[in-house]
Amino acid sequence: MNALKNERLRQSNRARSWSVIVVLVAVSSIVALILFGTEARQRFRTVDESWQNYNRQASAVASGLAKLRSAIGYGGFIHSFKNYVLRQDANYLVNLKRDAENTENVIAALEQLLPTMEERKMLGVIRATLKRYMDRIGVLPHLPPDANPAEIDKIVKVDDGPALQAMDFLQKKSHERSQLQEQNAERALNSAGEFFEKGIFIIILIAAAAMVMIVFLRRLIKVNIALDAGFSQIDTLLSNSPDPMLCVAPTGEVVRANDEALKLFGYSYAEMIGIGVEKLVPEDFRDTHANLRSQFFDLPEARSMAKNRLIFAQTRDGRKPPVEITLSHSGDGEDALAIVNIRDVTSQREIQHQLAQAKQRAEDANKAKSEFLASMSHELRTPLNAVLGFAQMLELDPRHPLSQPQKEHVASIMQGGNHLLNLVNEVLDLARVEAGQMEVSLESIDANEIVASCVYLSAPLGESRGITIIDRFSSGLHHDLWSDVMRLKQILLNLLSNAVKYNKDGGTVTIEGEKTSNNFLRVSVTDTGVGIAESDQGNVFHMFHRLGIDSTRAREGTGIGLNVTKLLVERLAGRIGFESEIDAGSTFWIELPLVSNETSVIWDQSMEVGVEYIDYDHQLLVALLNRVSLCTVDDMNLDELIEELFDYTRWHFRREEAIMAVCHHPDLAEHKDRHQALIGQLAALAEEWRSANDPELLHQFRKFLRAWLSDHILNTDADIRQSTIGKTREIEDALERLKHA
Repeated sequence: MNALKNERLRQSNRARSWSVIVVLVAVSSIVALILFGTEARQRFRTVDESWQNYNRQASAVASGLAKLRSAIGYGGFIHSFKNYVLRQDANYLVNLKRDAENTENVIAALEQLLPTMEERKMLGVIRATLKRYMDRIGVLPHLPPDANPAEIDKIVKVDDGPALQAMDFLQKKSHERSQLQEQNAERALNSAGEFFEKGIFIIILIAAAAMVMIVFLRRLIKVNIALDAGFSQIDTLLSNSPDPMLCVAPTGEVVRANDEALKLFGYSYAEMIGIGVEKLVPEDFRDTHANLRSQFFDLPEARSMAKNRLIFAQTRDGRKPPVEITLSHSGDGEDALAIVNIRDVTSQREIQHQLAQAKQRAEDANKAKSEFLASMSHELRTPLNAVLGFAQMLELDPRHPLSQPQKEHVASIMQGGNHLLNLVNEVLDLARVEAGQMEVSLESIDANEIVASCVYLSAPLGESRGITIIDRFSSGLHHDLWSDVMRLKQILLNLLSNAVKYNKDGGTVTIEGEKTSNNFLRVSVTDTGVGIAESDQGNVFHMFHRLGIDSTRAREGTGIGLNVTKLLVERLAGRIGFESEIDAGSTFWIELPLVSNETSVIWDQSMEVGVEYIDYDHQLLVALLNRVSLCTVDDMNLDELIEELFDYTRWHFRREEAIMAVCHHPDLAEHKDRHQALIGQLAALAEEWRSANDPELLHQFRKFLRAWLSDHILNTDADIRQSTIGKTREIEDALERLKHA
């Protein structure tokens, strides 16, 4: 089983590979989380630095513009200039030059801060205004001494309107830039926020995925452990099985095989693993097998494959050995496996074939025996009737009266002769029934009336011994049987006669009846006699077996009465049985079909096709059908009977087709199609019954069997006889070849 271990190792390696993949995905997820965190941090840092830089620059610009406006406005450079002009004080000149220098520094600083040429141009306008003011300082010493302030102001006046306009322009631009920067910062901040939100969502997804993967990894490990345990169990099962075993995947591939399977099919392990299982069945069955395989995995449950028909395997060298297959399953879903237990039944089929041949020889011998008994019975009855006739003439001849000793001798002759005649008649009945030659006349019978008549005829038998027959049936509920009047009376009279014969002096015989659940009438005859020993009960219905433990009374019977009775009951689609207890008595009962019965068939002359072998098969099928009809749902052997009926139906079809083929019957192909369809219907109905175990399904199944068998015998096979005339030898040869096929 080293190959099995290698396969198991391969499965484990596959599980480990998946584990590595899961770990790599988890690691990749963690790396992605780290990268995302870094990117998010960088974005927020960029926004923050940009905002801080802007704030520093905006503060410097705002401060410069404020200083510049202060220099131009009250208390600034221009204000100092006007004070100096009006007062001509050297101190004001110092202040003026200082303010001019500060203003120039502010302008120079703003030139570095302001980003646009237009703004720097406006600074140039302000600088030019400042220069014009400084130029006017040189004019002041040359003014007339007596110039009044108005004249002085007119001489040194500088138009500072452009400077003020430039200042307003710069204030406006600074405000617009501040708003734009705020908007850009807000957008950048929003973008970073959106990225962060998306990132958080992605982080959650990645974390969830990581958790799922971790859970999956844990489960995968558990599954791998369970798989190893399952493989170990399967390996042990396969290794220890004496039968060939396969494990098949839902795809149809063989994934396991033990050594016995390799021997059966002729493949090496390497060749067997991965092979399609359909390659291991005959080609004409492969499509059907594929459908059955799909059905099994849809509803996996332990079952026998093709229980009601013979199936074959396909080996590498082309052999097709007959096999029995049992299916079970392991695992679910993609891990499901069909565990196939195969049993090579070649030797078993050979044994069955030999048993069938032995059975056929026994049946042939029994048939010859029956024919011999029938012939001998006829031969014995003729001289025996002559002996009895002459004895009666001697006894009744008035012209030659017999002496007392002679009368006793004649009485002995009459007694022995009548006993022998009864024996011969019973042997003749037995031979006819066994040979299938007993004719029946079927009609609706008043069972109450028949029982009353038989009780009346049997009552005198027990009078001399004080035995009373109690009839609890005739006056009860009315029952109509579908049967043969004469044979029914023969059955009842024999049961009543035995009940009296093996009873105790002063005892009772009670006859009762009731309807069964499957529309049969059960009639019981109970005595208070000596009973039947348990060791003797298995031989009650055997030929020439005498009832009772009293050997003196046992000689009163012929020993074949109950055997004939059993055959008659079964011939009338019924059954017979008994219960007995030593010193308490016995109850013998029969069950026969009522008129309302829808499942039983009684063979009669109208059902004969006229071909000996086919009629023989039909009689056996009718007998099997009746046995199935008599069973209840709880009968342990019901399934066995159904399978026996299927087996013989298939065998009958093969025999019938062989006969039709050798006789060149024109409808052979049509018959084959009908046979195949019928086998399929029977198998489906039987499987439905086995699955549900419903009494109503069983009843419908029996009705179908009866309808099919009646139609098959009376209609389908009715035209076969014409093609068989004059071909007895060919038919016998064909059937003999079929036995050895």
